[in-house]
Parts: sequence; structure tokens; C-alpha cells
Amino acid sequence: MNKVRDGRVTFSTGSTGTPKKIWHSADKLNLSSEVYRRSHNLTITSSILNFLPLTHIGGLALTLAGDYVGCEVTQTKFNPYSFLDQLREHSHTMVTDTTITVLRKTKRFQDYSFENKFIHNGTEPHNVDNVIALVERGATVLCNWGMTECGPLCINTTFEPYDVDRVKEMFAPGALLGDNFEVEWKINDGELVIRSDMSIYKDWYYTGDIVKYENESLYYIRRT
Repeated sequence: MNKVRDGRVTFSTGSTGTPKKIWHSADKLNLSSEVYRRSHNLTITSSILNFLPLTHIGGLALTLAGDYVGCEVTQTKFNPYSFLDQLREHSHTMVTDTTITVLRKTKRFQDYSFENKFIHNGTEPHNVDNVIALVERGATVLCNWGMTECGPLCINTTFEPYDVDRVKEMFAPGALLGDNFEVEWKINDGELVIRSDMSIYKDWYYTGDIVKYENESLYYIRRT
């Protein structure tokens, strides 16, 4: 099992402006990769297909988690016409909502089986139809909210294969962030505020996301 010895630079997604260069210490990267390992049930027999760049905290943490357990990690570029063929040889991957939307438009997607596939859906607000499209085809889907500054996997929910009813129930109140919390959190005047050992900040961080808490889950409303 290999832990990171040196820190790395990543870039924010630029959702609030120009992407920012952000330094993560080795300790914080190891914490993030451990959260990935545990939440994704990664073992030495797993096989990861990763098309996110290693300058993206999510892509980096997933790759490091794979390195930590000693499993196969394939780094590639996303191509909607070859992605599903590549995924057949792997157990885990990380996508975005835009990626799923594009894949659903391909002919191969309609009769594709995602059984025994763990799909991490992150980065953007989740579209319930996209999540259902994966779950009803046999995928285990982790819907995640994270931030480059505070940790790539902060708040999430995992949906088991074919459990479409639970997907609909969880998304009924709105844009789901999750009901599993890897960070401390609170809501201040509607804004999500978090604190975590994965974060580059020592104190509470105001995320800029307006949220609501309902049925023991957090839901995204808008940016400040």
C-alpha cells in the first residue's frame, strides 16, 4: 500500500470564475484518497477507469486511492463512442452529469449493462434522470458533492443497483447533495459551511452554495 509523500497542485473547476491553483499537502491527499478507498470499496482486485486529469482533485484522489490498494488504474481521455467498451474491463469510474447526458445519446447506452460497475457521479448538480438511467441498468452510483479546497468527497449518497424507487424518493425534494457526511457542516443564513481535515483551510469554510436540509439530507438550491 503506497501513501503519498509529497504534496500536489490541483486546479479548481472554475465554477465561480477563473480556475484557481490550489496546493494540497501529502497528509490531506492521503486523507482524501482514504475516503475514496472506503466509500468506493476499493480492493486490490478493483480496476479503475479514470478520464479526469490528475490536476483535478477528484481524478487525483481516485487514482491515489487505487495506487494505495494496489489495483489497476487506467488513465485515458473521455470519448463517448469508446468509453463503454473501455468500461467493460473495469469495475470503477468517475463521471460528471454532462458525461452521462452525452453517453445516453449513444446507441450503445440503451442496452448496456452496468452490473458490477461502481459509478462515481460528481462535480455538477445531479440530474435525477441520469442517475436513474445508470441505476436501472445495474450500476452502483455514488452521487457526490465536493470542493477542490475542502475535499473531493464531502457529502454523498450511494444508490444500489436497480433501486430506482429510492432514487426518486431521495431526489423528490430537489437537487440532492447527499445524506452521508465526510465533513462537519452547518447552514448559516442558508449557506453551506463546512470544516474538514481534508480542507486547505483550518477553520469553517463558506462554500457559496445555498442549500436546504430536509429528510436528513442536504439539497442544493443555488450559488450565492
